[in-house]
Amino acid sequence: MLSNPTAPTPAPSSPTVSAYAQSSMTSRFHSTTDLHHTCSTLEDLSLGAFNTQEEEAEAYDIATIKVRGLNAFTKFDMSRYDIKSILDSSALPFSGTAKRLKETEAATFARDHTGVLSYDIGGDAHSAVSMIEAYLRANKMFVDKHEPETERVFSSYLELDHSEVDPCVSGPKRPHDRVPLKEMKSDWHACLDNEVGFKGYAVPKEQQGKVVKFDFHGRPAEIKHGSVVLAAICSSTNTSNPSVKPWVKTSLTPGSVVATEYLKHSGLQDYLNQQGFHVAAHGCATCVGNSGDLDGSVSAAITENDIVAAAVLSANQNFEGHVNPLTWANYLASPPLVVAYALAGTVDIDFEKEPIGVGKGGKEVFLRDIWPSNQEIDEVVESSVQTHLLIQESVRLHHGTQILVVALVWRLEFMYTLS
Repeated sequence: MLSNPTAPTPAPSSPTVSAYAQSSMTSRFHSTTDLHHTCSTLEDLSLGAFNTQEEEAEAYDIATIKVRGLNAFTKFDMSRYDIKSILDSSALPFSGTAKRLKETEAATFARDHTGVLSYDIGGDAHSAVSMIEAYLRANKMFVDKHEPETERVFSSYLELDHSEVDPCVSGPKRPHDRVPLKEMKSDWHACLDNEVGFKGYAVPKEQQGKVVKFDFHGRPAEIKHGSVVLAAICSSTNTSNPSVKPWVKTSLTPGSVVATEYLKHSGLQDYLNQQGFHVAAHGCATCVGNSGDLDGSVSAAITENDIVAAAVLSANQNFEGHVNPLTWANYLASPPLVVAYALAGTVDIDFEKEPIGVGKGGKEVFLRDIWPSNQEIDEVVESSVQTHLLIQESVRLHHGTQILVVALVWRLEFMYTLS
């Protein structure tokens, strides 16, 4: 941390203000030029300060900025503009998740009808929902796209080009190793080449194309490096058709019973069942290593031939050996992508150029053919995510189930061998 105890601290913008905005924000800079440029563009701030010597500044890349006065800004202010642009473009139904966010997270965007609706869907009393909206409007915190909006002025703006936002997965050994979906195939080949590490398996070139054939319960099967042998959906999803390879172990473990009811009500669960994604449990299962053993024939094919097998799951942990001891490559993906990789049977695929399988009549099926549109998803959500389903399951939580416990007689001779 750069420091300067003699740095002056500016006074509040107005002495009549009893409580003025004050915040500190840690930002990353890579040179004094960046730091000086940033400081010159911000008003009414004091730095926590910095050494102007170029050679000394290069030894640090963290500076603390303290902002004071009526024009002070916070990190929330800096992100509000970006969130607003996402909401206005309808790129994401972002505010629908408002109810599940912490206060510090929810503070990064203004509420709109979608955000307030999340309370109504959650079963809150209509009067309470109306009060929330009235309060937000009174404090000019409500965004209504049907009303003329006064341009809000912020201290700083961040811009996000939506055209540069790409779908991605993470892996193969750490949650924070992001891989853009369009680069997945090349990244996988690089992992096979690289030395053993977080992004490497050191598989010799002559062995990278090895295909192992084996018998899967009377059916011919084959796996190779990158073959998906475990696919787990750890939350609800939407998808459809062709068919999952039979040796891919699949499971669906929604986070709650009501999520299962949503899937049943929409009819999506029937299609998931056809692909082997039956509801196996509720809550943590595969994501914490409780996936169970792979089929014996699959396990033997992997261990006897040193195959780098893959698992794809919609969870938040993919450390090596955590999901399953036989899946050395583990990728985190959205629920629809979990299904897509299960259908393809391998992570060694470019979804933009290669089909994930063959449908009826021998027609090649690409990911773009089965990926649902936002309109399709919205229609399913509108018809299936019903308030009464959540209330119905919430009530059952308090009722519980009858538990019969067999109480054995406590006898000493049952515990010890007495002479």
